[in-house]
Amino acid sequence: MERFVELILRLITFAAAFGYSSISQDTCTSLAVIVFVSLLNLLSPWFKRMHQNYQSAKITKDLAPYFDKQKVRQSIGLYIPS
Repeated sequence: MERFVELILRLITFAAAFGYSSISQDTCTSLAVIVFVSLLNLLSPWFKRMHQNYQSAKITKDLAPYFDKQKVRQSIGLYIPS
C-alpha cells in the first residue's frame, strides 16, 4: 500500500503542496486525488469545445469552395453519425 501511495504522490503534484501541512500522507493523497478529479471535471467541457471547434474548422476548410461557414455549422448540427 505504501508503494501505491508513493506512486500516486509522484503522479499528482498537488500532494506535495498538501504535504507541507500537518496532515497525514494518506489524507494528502486523498485530497490530491479529489483536486485532480475536480480539475478534470472542470476542464473536460473546455476540451470538448476545443475538439468540436477543431472538427468544425477542418470540415469547413474541406467544404469552403462549395458552402459558406454558417451553412456548414448548421449542417453539422443535423448530422447523425451512423
